[in-house]
Amino acid sequence: MPAATSSSTAARKFSLASTSWSISGIRSSQPALRRGRPPRYCAEVGYVSANSSRMRRAVGEALEEALCFGWIDGRLESLGAEQYLKRFTPRRKRSVWSERNRKLARRLIEEGRMTEAGKAAIAQAQKLGTWDTPKPAPITDVEIDVLAEALSGSEKALTNFLNMSASVKRTYTAFYLSAKGEDTRKRRLDGIIERLKENKKPM
Repeated sequence: MPAATSSSTAARKFSLASTSWSISGIRSSQPALRRGRPPRYCAEVGYVSANSSRMRRAVGEALEEALCFGWIDGRLESLGAEQYLKRFTPRRKRSVWSERNRKLARRLIEEGRMTEAGKAAIAQAQKLGTWDTPKPAPITDVEIDVLAEALSGSEKALTNFLNMSASVKRTYTAFYLSAKGEDTRKRRLDGIIERLKENKKPM
């Protein structure tokens, strides 16, 4: 597991193996990263949350840099002690582009930041029909109740969930229900419970 660097900054990279390409949200590192060659499979970027708004901004910047190369981000994982890890991987051939990522990609093209690899990923998605996809239906109260039932084994998590705003409940529920397999859904539920125990909103 990558180890944290100096505690002097609010959001920073973890030290990574030489085979990894650190697409961190730290702007000063990006020119150097673009001169390098990203790995074929995976990169992991760590953050320390001394200031949540700064960390969210850093995570967002890392996503933009990943999209420039046709990569996609995974869920932000907690390592404990206010340390988080986010994994970036090349986008799968039939991976659906979210509305958020499509908007970001269009802006990155306008700004001249999108690489040829990123443009190729977009062209492939447009060809396969995974670029313009229908907007998902709104999360219903019945679906929220499904997650609430799943949380019933943890009284603290359930109580905090029920006290969250409607939009936060919908976000948690959408993440939980979008899992494609039972193993993935269980892992997501475990992560949701840990966040809700600390009364945290989705990352």
